[in-house]
Amino acid sequence: MENILDDVMSAGALVMLLPFAVADYRRKAVSVRVTVFCGVAALLLAMVLVLHGRMNGTELIVELIPAVSFLCLHILCREQVGAGDGMVLLPCGILLGGLRAFAALTAALFLSGGYAAYLLLWHKGTKNSRIAFLPFLLLGTAAVLIIQRCL
Repeated sequence: MENILDDVMSAGALVMLLPFAVADYRRKAVSVRVTVFCGVAALLLAMVLVLHGRMNGTELIVELIPAVSFLCLHILCREQVGAGDGMVLLPCGILLGGLRAFAALTAALFLSGGYAAYLLLWHKGTKNSRIAFLPFLLLGTAAVLIIQRCL
């Protein structure tokens, strides 16, 4: 039963990320209302899991670390990193679990960094160019889930 719940939550993370990634790619922004709704829904799910003993409080805190650290990065980098990206990481952390969310975030950072390097090397962008991050988070999440199942 535990594996089925884990699979459903992982699939839910991918399904949730898809429209956010499309919106971020098209507009370089995400809907705050929808992001807050997903975050509140994920927190309610986490509370239900804690109350039913499927998760403890420490696990919940660990699952929130990627989102909180990304939001801190938003503040420290003078808003060069989108707050919406950090807000989308909140439900991702809860749905994926702390370790997988961190792995997906790391993969997304490497993928987006490689894309930024490509843009700079081929003179298709400047150091001030903005790129959407959530498509890379979607790819990073899918890659982590595929690798986890294959290994």
